[in-house]
Amino acid sequence: MKISLGQIKLSVLPGLSEVGSLSIAFVFFIILTFATLGVVGISLMTTDSRMSVSHVQTVQAQYLAEAGIEYGISLIFQGQGGPYTETVSAGGGYFSLSIEQDSVELTLTSTGDIDRAEKGVQVKMNYQPPIGDFAIFSTEDIDNVTALDEAGDPDSTLMIANAPFLPDMDDSTLIAMATVQGHVETGGEFAPSHGYPNFNFYFVGTTPNVTWVQGDLRVNGGTTVYGIFVVDGNIILHGSSRVEGVLYLRSITGIIIHGGGNPTESSVTGGVVANGDIDGTGNHITVTYNSEYMGKFGEHEIRETVGQVFSWREL
Repeated sequence: MKISLGQIKLSVLPGLSEVGSLSIAFVFFIILTFATLGVVGISLMTTDSRMSVSHVQTVQAQYLAEAGIEYGISLIFQGQGGPYTETVSAGGGYFSLSIEQDSVELTLTSTGDIDRAEKGVQVKMNYQPPIGDFAIFSTEDIDNVTALDEAGDPDSTLMIANAPFLPDMDDSTLIAMATVQGHVETGGEFAPSHGYPNFNFYFVGTTPNVTWVQGDLRVNGGTTVYGIFVVDGNIILHGSSRVEGVLYLRSITGIIIHGGGNPTESSVTGGVVANGDIDGTGNHITVTYNSEYMGKFGEHEIRETVGQVFSWREL
């Protein structure tokens, strides 16, 4: 085969043009293949990089959400209740915290947010509101007992039965106060006289009377007593007996029994806190809430034990 190029004549061996065409096509194929692999590789590297950044941000958002929960728990131990909301900036992102509560439970919800990543955590805690907020509080059953507010109207929210735990009280301080005041009763049963100890809830100034009864406390009919009574045994309230103050039963076997009397009159004006049953047998017990008396008793509650976490889940 001959190719004429002007006056120049080139001789090409037979079949060489076909081989050259195939070689060029093969080279182009190789180049295209490597170019495609390069584009795919760059794309995969970019995607992997984006996925790595996204994973890091997700982990950071999770840490922010958990930091919000820890922050919320610290607020609760300082006395914070619900409803409560707060947003806090941290680590290039932020967490949003909310606290909700009912009578025996707190719910903390924290959402961590950084760039495009968001994670949430929700925690539930046993919650004991301040004991001074209640007229009647018991870890066991409450039978035939009525709680009235300070206006004298029935109010069931002032009464807690079968609570998961008794508030942690500073018993040592209460007992020390009773000892200093000379109000320690060591016998099997203590039946105070009318007006005990001084016809007043207060010992002196704003310091309440505190009596430590190591046995049973019996308040006879027609007798009115005053102050805070820390009782290790049982409490028996007879008909028409009156307590102006707080009855605090520390024993798990403690029980209040009311033998009779006028059901329209309050047996206790102040409050009752019991680590056992409260039973209004014979007639019934009426407790009229007094925020002043219960507030003085509540000053001896150790608030650091207000809650215990029982549920933790990611949202």
